[in-house]
Amino acid sequence: MEQKQSEWRWCNKCQGLFYGANKTSGYCPNGGGHDYEGSGNYSISYLNKDGQNSWRWCNKCQGLFYAGNSNGWCSAGGQHNSSQSYDYILSTNGVHQKNWRWCNKCEGLFFAGNNSNGACPRGNGHDLKGSGDYCLN
Repeated sequence: MEQKQSEWRWCNKCQGLFYGANKTSGYCPNGGGHDYEGSGNYSISYLNKDGQNSWRWCNKCQGLFYAGNSNGWCSAGGQHNSSQSYDYILSTNGVHQKNWRWCNKCEGLFFAGNNSNGACPRGNGHDLKGSGDYCLN
């Protein structure tokens, strides 16, 4: 049975996706906490079999990252920590908002539909080389 979790937000400073329902807005690689002004309220599936699994929430930076390769690089320092995360599922099929991409440098998910690829914890902008085109609701 599919389950969804809402309160995921786009950060207008780093272009990343982060969980916005906690008391902290996490750590943005562009400095300070994430800023969701202008963001929609996104929902992400878990306990679903349609899509790519191994996406995790980092309890340090609040971001969503792909854990199928490594724990990536966290803007709060070191690697992402997914010890309290669901196994989220992202789809490349759908009619929802497209142009969400995986960064091959930090493993994070970011929106590539603006004029900037945002800020990556590994330096400069996120790099979408090798990424699918993910859809968020």
